[in-house]
This record gives sequence, C-alpha cells and structure tokens, in this order.
Amino acid sequence: HPTDPSAYTMERLLEDILAVLTAEQVGKVVMVGHSGGAVLALEFALQHPGKLSGLVLLAGSYGPPRYLHSSTIKPLASGIAWLGAAISPRARGPWHSAYPIGKYHKEFELWGLVRTMYHNSLRIYMLTLQQLSSANLQSQLEQVATPTLIVAGEKDGIYPAALSQYMHEHIKGSTLAVVQNANHVLILNNPREVVDLIVAFIQEL
Repeated sequence: HPTDPSAYTMERLLEDILAVLTAEQVGKVVMVGHSGGAVLALEFALQHPGKLSGLVLLAGSYGPPRYLHSSTIKPLASGIAWLGAAISPRARGPWHSAYPIGKYHKEFELWGLVRTMYHNSLRIYMLTLQQLSSANLQSQLEQVATPTLIVAGEKDGIYPAALSQYMHEHIKGSTLAVVQNANHVLILNNPREVVDLIVAFIQEL
C-alpha cells in the first residue's frame, strides 16, 4: 500500500499487471474488467495486445461516468480525491471486503463502500479511482485488436447500456451481450449469466 501518489498512475497500474503476469509465468490471458476496471483493461489491451488472447468488459465504459464530464464537478472530484488520500489512515489488510451472497445489491451501497475502504485504505481507493476516472479512450476504441466481449446491465445507472453499445460499434469484431434487468453490479446480482457468457466467449477463442 504505497503512500506516494505517483504509485497510482495509469502507467504504474499497467506495470503492476505486467509484473503479476511475469511472476506467474503465464502466456496470454483473458483479461476481465468491471466498471472502472474496464478502462484499465482497455488501456492494457491497447498498450500490450500481445499479452492478451481475449478481453471482457463488464458494465464498463471507455472513460469516466457522465457526471464527471462537467467542468465544475471534475476538478471538485479531483480535489476531494487528493484530500481523501492525504488524510487516509493506514491500510488494515491487503484484501477487498467480501459482499454478502444471496441478497440483491444496489448500484451504490454506502456501507459496502465504507467496509471496502476500511479494509484497504481511503488513499488506495481515491487515487486509483482518480486515475481511472480521468482516462478517456473513446478515440482509440477502433485500435483495439483483441477479441472482445462486452457485457452490459440493461438497467445500469452508472455506465448505461448505451455506452456498451457504443463500444461494440467501435471495437471491431466485438460481441455485445445485455443482461436483462441487471444493474451496474451484475457480477454480484447475476453471476450465473455473467459466468456463462464469459465461458462461452473463452471457448470460442
């Protein structure tokens, strides 16, 4: 859990992924990114296509949520992120808190968010989110050459399904699947549908 903000740049995040792949001595992998993680997965596919055999984007986008496009809100959000990182207590553990199984999860659950930051740290959450929210890969989508599966939640209120449709139209040869009645956290509420889609995609590679 580094305290230096420079450890959370997009370049360093990509280096971390490469370090894991090297340490595990694996060849090509299928990379899965959910929500903001889809932006990181897209960036990795653009910079290191030779490392991937497939790309899965779940309830994601090519850039920040629409509300961060505002010239007023964007710098305010960035300032809050820096402040949160500055006052963050030490991390309590190197893990992401588990979400309860068997319940319906809303797109935004304050207690789940607080629990996650408590187990990791506010600094990690804020600085990573800041990097992922500042990236915009819209103009580079047509350069993605990795076989891609795009999965959207029909009722996603954070990254609407229309964004997945846009990515599908601009990533050549991509496949789009929309999970009916699913919200943004479809990996929690619709795990069977999501897993089946990913497995079918991998089997066709």
